[in-house]
Parts: sequence; C-alpha cells; structure tokens
Amino acid sequence: MGAAALAAGVTWVAIVADGRRRLEGEALRALRASSPSLTTAELAPHLRSIDDFDAWAVRHGVPTDGAQSYGAMEDAWEPSFRTDVLPGRSAQWWKDAVLVAVLGGAVVALASIAVVNLGPQWWAWGWGIGMPIALALFFAGALMRIAAEVRVRREYRAGYATTVMDMCGLSSSPLFADVFTGVDLLDASTGGVVAAAGRRPLSREMFIDRVDTLRRARVVQP
Repeated sequence: MGAAALAAGVTWVAIVADGRRRLEGEALRALRASSPSLTTAELAPHLRSIDDFDAWAVRHGVPTDGAQSYGAMEDAWEPSFRTDVLPGRSAQWWKDAVLVAVLGGAVVALASIAVVNLGPQWWAWGWGIGMPIALALFFAGALMRIAAEVRVRREYRAGYATTVMDMCGLSSSPLFADVFTGVDLLDASTGGVVAAAGRRPLSREMFIDRVDTLRRARVVQP
C-alpha cells in the first residue's frame, strides 16, 4: 500500500508539471515566429501572471504579436545529434525500468497466488518467498518512478527531454502525448534530436518515424 501511495503521489505531481510544460511549450511556439532565439528557460518564470509577462516582454523587446502566425509554420526537420546531454541514465531509461519492475512484480504475485492454491505445503513458497519478492519489486518501481521524475526535471532545465507520455510504449495506446514541446525532444539511445523546441506536438507515427531515422543515421556514421 505504501509503494502504491508513493507512486500515485509522484504521478499526480508529474501530471500537474506536465500541464505547466504544455503551457510553456505553446507559449514558446507562439512567440518563436518573432523571437527565434527565445527559450523556455527565459520565458517560463514570466508566465505566472499577465502583468509580469507584459512587463518582461517590454523590457526584453519580445514582440507579443508573433502569435498571429501561431500554427501557421511547418516544422522542418533534419537528423541531428546533441552532445551536451547530462551524464547518467536518461528519464526514458528510468521509465522503462519502472515498467519492468511493476510488470515483474505482477507476474511474481500472480505466480505466488497460483502456487498457494496448490495446497498448504506450498504456502511457505507463495506467502513467504513469492509475495515478499513481488512487494519488493513494486516498492522498487515506486522509487524508480521518483528517480524518473527527478531526471525529467533535470533534463527539462537543461533544455531537452528524452521521454513522452506513453502508456507502456504500446502502439495501440491512446495515451501518447508529446508534452515537452518547450524543449528539444531527444532519442535517449542516440542523443538525436527528434524535434526542436517550439514545435507542434508530435503524433505517435511521426515520433516513431523520426526515431527510426535517427537510429539508422547513427549506425551509418563513421
């Protein structure tokens, strides 16, 4: 129960943060037409109030009429790679690890229940060994969920993201969402730029196609 509550709390915080990041990405895209060098790091602190934003825009000479071309530009893209990524495991790696831990815990728990149903002589194996392992995997998953969110925040502050909102990476999932449009979206395994900051949110198909292109391009590089 503790692991579930912990994971639920972290997930709720992440959902709220994703909403803020969506807003920052949309604002950046609206202003990029008139201020191509503008970044989310510069813009985000001034989106908390209209008065603060207006005063900041005047001080820094950021034209706010760039929103007139909002949604009118097509996102040009060519394969490119970033080398200034943070050291350590990416946010996507941590999210994959969470999935492995949770699925592993579920499999072990179900197997333990099946073993217990074989008879009392198997209870020690099911309740004494299997269930503790399942609970440990669930708890590890909750801790890794925290690590994933910490890494997401660090990457976002560094100007990029390596993950999207996606339910288990399944091609039929309706929960795919590119929520980090205010920063560059990278392929975690190659460092390739899947899409630049200030973009329209990517569709699942476009995301998969670009990741495949980047990985092929990385393979053929000398």
